[in-house]
Amino acid sequence: MALNITNMKINTLIYYSFFAISILSCHVKKAANTSNQKEPVSNNSSPSSSLLFIKPTSSVYEPGAKELAAIQTKYKDASLYQLQLGHAIYTQGACLKCHGIIEIYPYSEDRWKGIMDTMAMRSQLSSEYKDAVYKYVLSIKATQVK
Repeated sequence: MALNITNMKINTLIYYSFFAISILSCHVKKAANTSNQKEPVSNNSSPSSSLLFIKPTSSVYEPGAKELAAIQTKYKDASLYQLQLGHAIYTQGACLKCHGIIEIYPYSEDRWKGIMDTMAMRSQLSSEYKDAVYKYVLSIKATQVK
């Protein structure tokens, strides 16, 4: 009887250890995928300029004034709040649940329209959330370094 209790305790301990490790590894992976990775790059537009600018190393990063200005050329009603909401949904919400974060740059605007229509339906995103994610993605595409 004592041996059975000990085995049950060990099995329970093992179960909870694996559970904790899986949660921790998901959290670490999520944090690595959603980090706002930027690296300083020298501005070569003017040889005498010693200024640095920040260039994203990933196409998934938090939007700012540059992205807002870019998307407002096409969607005048876009707001920074809406882009930030889209970023949050894209990096921490519905998108992350099924397939993780997907780089934005490789897909054209037309392709993103199809992706958004399909994924919003599958994840049952409201039209407001779908619009926020779509405008976020387009704002990043609009500021893509070519």
